[in-house]
Amino acid sequence: MHLPFIPFLLFVLFGTLVVPGKAESAMEIARVQVAFLLSAVSSNNTEVILELFETDQENAANFINMFQGISIEVTSANFENVGVITMKAVIAEILPVVMVINKNDKSLTFWKFTKLEDHKPGSNSQKMFSEFTMS
Repeated sequence: MHLPFIPFLLFVLFGTLVVPGKAESAMEIARVQVAFLLSAVSSNNTEVILELFETDQENAANFINMFQGISIEVTSANFENVGVITMKAVIAEILPVVMVINKNDKSLTFWKFTKLEDHKPGSNSQKMFSEFTMS
């Protein structure tokens, strides 16, 4: 997929363009970020995963394998601080998670995932996500 096509695709999908500096809601930003993530996973695009996360090539491949064919639905999103959005989502229609994205002007989407965990510490999803590190 060519990068110039991505803003057009987002416009078609969400009716908005991702433009730096444009006032957007936390929910809009979260949904766009998750759409990029799911698109990268479905196309096995480790380069985009590396843009969306602070991680390495091996972890990006592991993440793609772990999330291949799995849905992620954002249920709520809020700005926590300037440049930080915390979102609640449901993975595979059953697993509630919390994701955090931070503003990052060097990222393809201007945001990077920094946290992915279950709502409850010590749960099965935290054990699953521990295989994928965001550092």
